[in-house]
Amino acid sequence: MINYIKLIRPINILMIALVVCLMQFCVVNPIYYKCGVSIDLFPLVFSLLMVSILTIAAAGYVINDYFDTKIDEINKPSKVIVGKTVTRAQAGTYFQTLLVIGNIAGIALAAITRDLTLVFIYAGVSGILWFYSSSYKRQLLLGNIMISICTFLCVFLVGYVSNKALILKLQSNPDLLSMLILLKTDPIQEVWNWILGFSLFAFLFTLIREMVKDIEDIEGDREMECRTMPIVWGVTVSKVVISVITVITMAVIAYFALFVLKTPIDRITLSFAIALEVLCLYFIYQLWTAQCRSGYSAASLTLKITMLVGMLFSVFI
Repeated sequence: MINYIKLIRPINILMIALVVCLMQFCVVNPIYYKCGVSIDLFPLVFSLLMVSILTIAAAGYVINDYFDTKIDEINKPSKVIVGKTVTRAQAGTYFQTLLVIGNIAGIALAAITRDLTLVFIYAGVSGILWFYSSSYKRQLLLGNIMISICTFLCVFLVGYVSNKALILKLQSNPDLLSMLILLKTDPIQEVWNWILGFSLFAFLFTLIREMVKDIEDIEGDREMECRTMPIVWGVTVSKVVISVITVITMAVIAYFALFVLKTPIDRITLSFAIALEVLCLYFIYQLWTAQCRSGYSAASLTLKITMLVGMLFSVFI
């Protein structure tokens, strides 16, 4: 049983669950509460959202290990599970079960919010995870972008589902809609602004981290004839690309902190922005001084901490 739990990366799954909770309870719900609105059937909607995101993410980790067994035997032989303590057939069944549960929850969510788009989003993410693990993760930049899009959607779906549920309620309650118009407040647009900001943040840092992981796993990837960025362009050029994207991300953070976020907690906003900038600079230092797998692993850990710090800003919105 413990090996099945290890396959789904429990720490990463808990991190995803934390992010979903932060977005829902520290961003979306407070905005709705401030405007005097709420989502019908909220506990059910949120539960289905959480189950769908976590089970599909877990399925992604399982299928990734399923296809990466030979690479992992070179890069991290002590952590290989599929083919040793869990057979490939068992891993395949595990993946399918998780994926079916996630998509059923997604379909139920689509039915409650009366939004067919959700069905296509969940089906699309499921397809991305399969093709990413089976082929595209070995291609230049394509795999990095695909997994970053999935991370973007984990955050984006919280706002998307909540706003769809609220729109459905407003359509059936003209008095509530009239009240919002009279008060000149738009909770739906405010949720979009915040959620898209956090989604962009998650996308950029996931993209950077995936590129670092390619350098970290270069030995096994080269043995399996993958065409990742450090193999095609070299480690030095990859470090330059990663550094440039990190600096761009730092500029985006500074822009949002100084010119976009208008809140009564400017000191907290500034403190978080400075903390993120310092962490980014430290990451760049780690990246350029790293000479072996452990060095790149440390840089990757710094990126995880940076992402967590950025998401925790939602507590102070």
